[in-house]
Amino acid sequence: MVTRFVDDILPLHRQTSFPVAVSGRLHGILSLEDLKSLPRERWATTRVQAVMRPVKPGFFVEPSTTLDSAQSVMKENGVGAVAIVNTRGELVGFLQRGSIKRRSKSQTQLILNHHYHKLVFRDNPSGAFHFITEGTR
Repeated sequence: MVTRFVDDILPLHRQTSFPVAVSGRLHGILSLEDLKSLPRERWATTRVQAVMRPVKPGFFVEPSTTLDSAQSVMKENGVGAVAIVNTRGELVGFLQRGSIKRRSKSQTQLILNHHYHKLVFRDNPSGAFHFITEGTR
């Protein structure tokens, strides 16, 4: 439920969007902007899936994508973030515009495999969702 996300997850992570995954597969992206449109009194009865933006091509890139390409996708998709999905369709990371800091021009060709933090919203056996943090690579 949205209440659990707002109370338990949001205070611990300074992010504006979060990937939503089911069985390791990206199903959408939950944006704080989308949550603002949901009245507070509905948080306890609304599932995250009802508020998230369903997955579409502009929401993900492959791990071999350059940072420049990923930033371009983030600027165009209206979320300011992009999920990293491998060739097997598995969510392997998540990148937000604010998480990229360049120290030199040469970093523009670095591959995403080394620059993302993985915080995903996954299902558990009961069918409910929970967040897990898997650290940085």
